[in-house]
Amino acid sequence: MRIASGVLLLGAVACGVVGMTTIGFSQSLISVLQLLPGQRLPDACVSGGIATYSGISLALSTAPSVNTECLQRLHDGGGAAVGVQPLVLVAFLLIVVGVLVNVWNPPSRRTATMAASLLSAALLVVDQLRFGAVFETRFGLRAGSVAASPASGFWLALALVVLACLANLVPDVNSWVSRALAPLEEPEGPPRR
Repeated sequence: MRIASGVLLLGAVACGVVGMTTIGFSQSLISVLQLLPGQRLPDACVSGGIATYSGISLALSTAPSVNTECLQRLHDGGGAAVGVQPLVLVAFLLIVVGVLVNVWNPPSRRTATMAASLLSAALLVVDQLRFGAVFETRFGLRAGSVAASPASGFWLALALVVLACLANLVPDVNSWVSRALAPLEEPEGPPRR
């Protein structure tokens, strides 16, 4: 299970290049704009969001992937960088620690890997929940004007770190099952005459 755990964690690290968070206009702002005469958002802005941030762009403050159909005049997403998101940075560092622990294989490998996996998952979830407010603060927007939603990379990274944690429980589960079934497997006494 050590190899499986390591491979799952490596996959979670690789998710850093995939979109993790999408920023779009909030439903309340879209509703208000539709009530104003002459104010209509392009369909691409309503359905595709404004920008998608990968794990790397969140951890290292690089440019996100911008929805150019929504923001036609914006050619460079560099201006939409939100700064280093420490929770995402620490989450990915913990995942890397989990990989290194699996390679090093100390006696406490399973516990360390499970702790790193669970803590990184918790940090990714907390960052996801607070990212909309971070975006609004960074760009001076009215509270509730944007909505942050998890993208495919977030769900994939989260699933992989949870599976890596569960992979470390497999030996315990096997032991529990063996002990639970042991009374059923005891041989019966000598045959009766």
